[in-house]
Order: sequence, then structure tokens, then C-alpha cells
Amino acid sequence: GLAAMAVLSAYLQMALLGALLTFAPEPLYAAHAVAPLVFGLTPLVDQQLGGLVMWVPAGLPYLAAIALLARRGWRRLGALA
Repeated sequence: GLAAMAVLSAYLQMALLGALLTFAPEPLYAAHAVAPLVFGLTPLVDQQLGGLVMWVPAGLPYLAAIALLARRGWRRLGALA
């Protein structure tokens, strides 16, 4: 239970930052004002894509870890019964 809560809290921090980057109305980091132009992206679009990557695909390992911890917990409860 405690390990799953720790993994969930770590994911929530990353997901909230990803959502913030995705839905921000303007670029948040001036240091990246020029780099995405090389790829034909505006700084805002680059930031939004980065936020989506942080938010969705990067969350899959956290989901897998939580699922494994929950499975382990259910097995322990079954062994006690």
C-alpha cells in the first residue's frame, strides 16, 4: 500500500507538470525559444509536445509499477485468508 502510494505520488508530480506544459498559453522556458525552430516547430508547440510525452507515455511505467504492487498486495491478502 505504501509503496503504491509513493509511486502514485511520483507519477502525479510528473503528470501535473506535463499538463501544465501542455495547456500553458505561452512558452514557459525562454532557453528553448530558438531550438525547436530547426525542426519547424514553434516554441509553444514544442513545449506542448513535450508536455504530452511527459503526461501520457511516460506514465505507463508508473502504471505498470502500481499494477505489480497491487497484484502483490492482493496475493498477500489471499495468502492470509
